Amino acid sequence: FWPQTSPMKQILFLNEIGALTNNLNAKNSVKLCPLVSQLVAKSISDPNYCICEKALMLWESDNFMKLIHNNSTITFPILLPEIFKTAATHWCIDLRSLALNTMSLLKGCDVDTFNSFGFKFKQVESQKVMKQIELGSVWNQIVGNFCDDKKQKEILKSQIADLYVGI
Repeated sequence: FWPQTSPMKQILFLNEIGALTNNLNAKNSVKLCPLVSQLVAKSISDPNYCICEKALMLWESDNFMKLIHNNSTITFPILLPEIFKTAATHWCIDLRSLALNTMSLLKGCDVDTFNSFGFKFKQVESQKVMKQIELGSVWNQIVGNFCDDKKQKEILKSQIADLYVGI
């Protein structure tokens, strides 16, 4: 049960996850790692400052880092997309910075897994962007709201298309 409607309870739950990692043995960590990673990932992407900060601060714990490191092939695909998303789009600049620091820690933890998953993630995200550009819905809407002149719209669409070549 995840206390979705109460930020304070979510923070307490994250504290419990941190305490849990202090008492896990290797056998139990493999079983619980996906669940813990999903809960932490959900918290990392939360718009609430306190919840996101608490989730990102879990990496200060050596035991939590060990859990993530020992199971990096399981945890990275769950955690990295949310950390990337937070680093790029969270409303709070401090949390963006904290997410970037967390990514640096993860990269130092297991460079090969980080790079391979990061490459796959970038490919998937690039494909999403290219699909949206192909559909043109977002850019057409932006250009449509920006100017009324048909010729100017075509020029802007051409410039936007040139920017995204090679993604």
